[in-house]
Amino acid sequence: MSEKSKFEIFEFLTKAISIILGISLFGWILYLLSVPLPYFSIDNSYGPYINYLFFIVYDESNYFSIIPRFSSIFLEPGYLGMITSLIIISHQFRLNRNSLKILFATTIFSFSLAAFLVLFLTYLIYLSFSSNRFIWYLIFLVFILILLYFFSLEYNSGENAIYNYFFKRLEFSDGVISGYNRFSGDLESYYYKFVNSNSVFFGIGEQEFRLINWDGGNAGYKVFIIQYGIVGTIFVFILYFSIFLKYSSKAGLLLFFAYCLIFLQAAYPLIEFQLVLFILALPSIIYYNRQRTVLE
Repeated sequence: MSEKSKFEIFEFLTKAISIILGISLFGWILYLLSVPLPYFSIDNSYGPYINYLFFIVYDESNYFSIIPRFSSIFLEPGYLGMITSLIIISHQFRLNRNSLKILFATTIFSFSLAAFLVLFLTYLIYLSFSSNRFIWYLIFLVFILILLYFFSLEYNSGENAIYNYFFKRLEFSDGVISGYNRFSGDLESYYYKFVNSNSVFFGIGEQEFRLINWDGGNAGYKVFIIQYGIVGTIFVFILYFSIFLKYSSKAGLLLFFAYCLIFLQAAYPLIEFQLVLFILALPSIIYYNRQRTVLE
């Protein structure tokens, strides 16, 4: 397909997702305002959920004591944040567009620490090679974060969504960030035995991994390596890197970097959406920048 065709599909994909998430976010706000909405219960292997037709929430009897994290139609708010952050980065942070404003709002209300950090780091890098006033932007952003931290710390004695879902999870506990809880204790033990076994090259496979009764939820690079081994992980890296080489650009390199960061805490590189987004976004970045240069 031509770069123009990929660009048009990418634009359609962005607008379609923003419409779906916009409707979902509106329904979620009504829910927060205690507007009665039709609903029914869902019970699956991931736990009890309540379906409000336009969005789902984990059962209200769970641990969300302040505000439920927005996850739209997805089971995990973190997965939603991953999707929206990748699309925003693919569009080179053009938040003046209505579709991206919606995606940015959904990212915020997902309260996904990983999405926040990925967006923040990639935006700083983007500013460093696209703006001559990078230092001033950096000082301003750090200043805003400091103000937000002290505000969240003092507001309602820290019992608020900003502090509990973001700053509190950035605190260090036993030498690691408390919010980085992607692996259960038994998986950590299994992983260190696994890397010294013959299975480390090709993994144990997804089926066998699911048969193991883990103590908690697990997601991240260690899970992927256990399932597919070092060889499988290298092949996936080559796949993504080869696509990048075909449509290389500074903004494309930034997107590739974002994918690598996300892989560390949510290793789903073969999920169709991630792969299709990457295939469409890289040539779209080149096409958009070329068209903008022509118009200028």
